[in-house]
Amino acid sequence: EEVKPLLAAQKIDVVFDDALTPGDRDYTATLTKIKAAGPEAIIFTGYYPEAALLLRQKKDMGWPVPIIGGDATNNTSLVDIAGKEAAAGYYFISPPGPGDLKSARSLALIKVFQEKENRGLPSSVWAMMAGDAFGVLAQALSAGTDASGPALADYLHQTLKDYDGMTGTISFNEKGDRLGDVYRLYQVGQDGAFVLK
Repeated sequence: EEVKPLLAAQKIDVVFDDALTPGDRDYTATLTKIKAAGPEAIIFTGYYPEAALLLRQKKDMGWPVPIIGGDATNNTSLVDIAGKEAAAGYYFISPPGPGDLKSARSLALIKVFQEKENRGLPSSVWAMMAGDAFGVLAQALSAGTDASGPALADYLHQTLKDYDGMTGTISFNEKGDRLGDVYRLYQVGQDGAFVLK
C-alpha cells in the first residue's frame, strides 16, 4: 500500500497486486498469474523463506523477470533455500549488512561474535540493529531518564542527537522515526554473496 502511490507518481503501472500465504511450499500458481500479467519486475515485501522459494520456482519456470525485495529478505539463508543460481541477480533494499558496517562498535561486536561462534559474520543485520536499540535505551537511562515508556520515548524523540551506533549516527524525529539514510541497495552475486551497490 505504501509503494503504490510512489509508483503512480512515477507513472509506473502496477499490473498485479496480490498476497501469498507465508509458509506455503509451492508458489508456482501465483507466479503463473503474475507472469500472465506481464510485469517488468516483481516487488516482494515478504520474508526471506518465501522470497527464496519464489526465486527458485521462478527459475524452474524459466522466467527471468527480476524480483526486488526489502530488508526482511536480508538473510544469508535466502541463498541457502533458493540456491545460488536462482538467487543470483536478486535485489533488495536493507540497512547495511554486518560486513558492510565499519564503525568501531560494529567491528567490536563482529569480533566478539566470531570468537564466540567460531564462524564468519552474523547472518543478518538485525543483531546490529538490536544492539543499537539497546544502546540508545542505555544512553537514555544513563542520562537519568525515567525508565517508563513515555519518558524514554520523549528522551529519544527530543534529546538524543547523533548517537554513535553500530549502524551509523542515530537521531530520531518527534514521531520516533530514525533520521538519515540507513538503507542501501544490494544484489545477490553469482557466488551467493550480498553485494552492496
